[in-house]
Amino acid sequence: MKQFDTVPTSYLSGGEKAKVAIAKLLVSDSNVLLLLDEPTDFLDIPSLEALKNLIQTFHGTAIFSTHDRQFVEKIATKIYKIQDKKIKEIEENTKQKGINENEILILKMKMVEISSKIAFEKDERTKKELEEKYQKIQEKCRKLK
Repeated sequence: MKQFDTVPTSYLSGGEKAKVAIAKLLVSDSNVLLLLDEPTDFLDIPSLEALKNLIQTFHGTAIFSTHDRQFVEKIATKIYKIQDKKIKEIEENTKQKGINENEILILKMKMVEISSKIAFEKDERTKKELEEKYQKIQEKCRKLK
């Protein structure tokens, strides 16, 4: 730990700074960990695994903010979101969310296909039918989110 205290952090890269922070966590006697602002962004695979292990074996509360879906699925026991200045627990299963994201991607691809057909369709009736189909798929995407 002494070697980290003697190195000016201004000379370190983002990944090195993250590793120093993890090292400090490993030797602290805290019972709450706050890992904010995408803690996994600058980590290489071994450092990411070390962070996962740290959190999984930590005897306290770990709070982190990330968009790293795999990290969330492996580590999180509860997920919260901040919306309209309120904190709400998300009741969804993160694995189900991954399935929904795949389904949404497929639906969006269908929407692209339909919109290209609309662009070249000359018959107004067929065009209107395609637009209605597009709207139904778009609504289904909204419900899956």
